[in-house]
Amino acid sequence: MNSNIRYKSDIELYGKENYNASTLETFMNKAGDCEDHAMFALYSLIKNGYYYDNFKSYNTNAACILGVQWGKISESVALGHAVCLYKLDNLFY
Repeated sequence: MNSNIRYKSDIELYGKENYNASTLETFMNKAGDCEDHAMFALYSLIKNGYYYDNFKSYNTNAACILGVQWGKISESVALGHAVCLYKLDNLFY
């Protein structure tokens, strides 16, 4: 992912302040913002045998999206960051 999908804002790609791209859109554009990267990583992990359980259990091979909001630019645009996390053998990556 790091070599093939670069960071680009939603304004640059879609002309909108905030747009949640599908994994196909991220793949086709070879670009996206943080939540697009996180969703693409989650999709890739699931397709490669990991499963999504939002870390609500103690199972291994789980993946989730972690979004952190710390402010607002406007009513519709939050200031924050999103990442994909996965757990393998009780270690988080």
